[in-house]
Amino acid sequence: MKRTPLILAAALFLAGCSMNPPPVPNAAVEDFVIANQLESSDRVRTRERDSWVALNNRYVIWNSRRQKYLLEFRRECKALTNTYDKAPDVRMDQGTLRARMDTLRGCMISHIYLITSDQRKELKSLGDAPGS
Repeated sequence: MKRTPLILAAALFLAGCSMNPPPVPNAAVEDFVIANQLESSDRVRTRERDSWVALNNRYVIWNSRRQKYLLEFRRECKALTNTYDKAPDVRMDQGTLRARMDTLRGCMISHIYLITSDQRKELKSLGDAPGS
């Protein structure tokens, strides 16, 4: 009977680990931007239903209704993975996200790159590549 809680706790721990993919290395994302010659944009139109997925503490994929974007932060943004300290977003305009002016979770966005759905999938799978 004493083993059941221990086994259950181990199973829950392993299930939790499998749900969070490893972060994509910064160098892999930088190489991807250069190799694909991603087009830079100064702003993104935003809506309430937009979402984002962190690749690591430096890059985020922004999902809007019609388009996908790769956001690069000026420096490491620990607030992406730290759920305790949520800094408010700074926006010059509520319907627009601007590079070098606005923040996400308190971190300054330095670049916004336009990406396709296929590039989005490829970026998310960079961390799964052998040797990473």
